[in-house]
Formats: sequence, structure tokens, C-alpha cells
Amino acid sequence: MEFIFVIALWVGCGILSAVIAQNKGHSSCSGFVGGCLFGLFGVIYWLAARDKSRDEYDQQLYRHQYDQWRRQEEERQRQSEKRDDRG
Repeated sequence: MEFIFVIALWVGCGILSAVIAQNKGHSSCSGFVGGCLFGLFGVIYWLAARDKSRDEYDQQLYRHQYDQWRRQEEERQRQSEKRDDRG
């Protein structure tokens, strides 16, 4: 009886880890395997894992900010060249 409870607990940890991993943009298979192998420690790991979807958002934001900065620098350079041509 205890053996069935322990197996159910480990599989439950695997399912919970799979759901958490998938919500964070990782593979649900790796979450399930990690949860089944490591139990509660696997769940804790996936709770602490980086959120890949957040990383993609940050990369898009940084790329957008860099593009804006680059356009401003090009505009400043053009203005500077115009001043040099006049003077």
C-alpha cells in the first residue's frame, strides 16, 4: 500500500514539474522526467528555472532599444556632417 502511495507521489511530482516547465517555455517531457526522478526537488528546480518566454521578451525589448539608439546616433552624425559642410 505504501509503495503505491510513493509511486503516485513521484508521478504526481512528475506531472506537476511538466506543467511548470511547459508554462516557463521548457520541454514538458524534461519536466516530467526530472520530476519523476527527483520528486519534490525536481518540482523546486522547475519553480526556480528561468522563464524562456520572459527571456525572449527581454531580447526583443533590448533589440528595439538598440535600434532606437542606433537611429538617433545616425541622425546626430548626419546633423554633424551638415554643420561641417556649412562651416
